[in-house]
Amino acid sequence: MQKILIADTSEVLSRAISRQLQEEYLVLSCSSGAQVLNLLPDFDPDILVINTILPEVDCITVLKTLRLSGRKTQILALSRVAQEYVYDQLEALGVCAIIALPCAVEQLVSHIRSIGFVLRYP
Repeated sequence: MQKILIADTSEVLSRAISRQLQEEYLVLSCSSGAQVLNLLPDFDPDILVINTILPEVDCITVLKTLRLSGRKTQILALSRVAQEYVYDQLEALGVCAIIALPCAVEQLVSHIRSIGFVLRYP
């Protein structure tokens, strides 16, 4: 079973995504960049859904650490910031999709399922 780590400060959003994907994926949620870094070694997610604004450790630092570790985790970034330099940094770190917030949970779930499908059937 593929593993998804959701890193977002919105419990409502994290629960909504988890509820829709719990039968297909092993889903774990956290609410800070520090928690992501603590969970990565043991959980080793196939897909990371990460908000660009996180407390404690910022998203860019998390993604740089992830890439330096050599993990091939697919990343879906959630962003309320529509600034080109942020998008450029995310793309440089191998983010496969950037979703502007707010958006419908169904849209997020659809993107996650698409990423999971590509991982299963490359």
